[in-house]
Amino acid sequence: MNGMKTLTMGSLNGKSRPRRYEVMIQKRWGGGDIGWVDEHGNEFYMNPLEAEERVINVIKWFEKIKVPQDKITKDMTFEDLGLDSLDNVELLLAIEEEFDMEMTDAQADKITSIQETIDFLINHPFVVQTPH
Repeated sequence: MNGMKTLTMGSLNGKSRPRRYEVMIQKRWGGGDIGWVDEHGNEFYMNPLEAEERVINVIKWFEKIKVPQDKITKDMTFEDLGLDSLDNVELLLAIEEEFDMEMTDAQADKITSIQETIDFLINHPFVVQTPH
């Protein structure tokens, strides 16, 4: 497979991952950009598993979270985490810093959960991935 690398993904924090993330294939797009494709042909700008892990790590260390770190899952809303609207803004700023990117106010206003944050990140080309 020229220019492609197959990655088999395990579990995160002892929880099994959705089937669509079990196997990801790294590929190069026309301009040489690297993207990710799952076994169903869905394309992402970054590895969803990396995005999930990094977002949850930022949240675990966000000082205003009112939930024990070991109880945080990607299915939680910011409200589930005990955050108010100002806390949401601060959390998204921390996520922007982690991924070395910026989102518009309109984009940030639509993000109210951990999964929505992950979905936003994997579907935007300006997000910085960690070096391999």
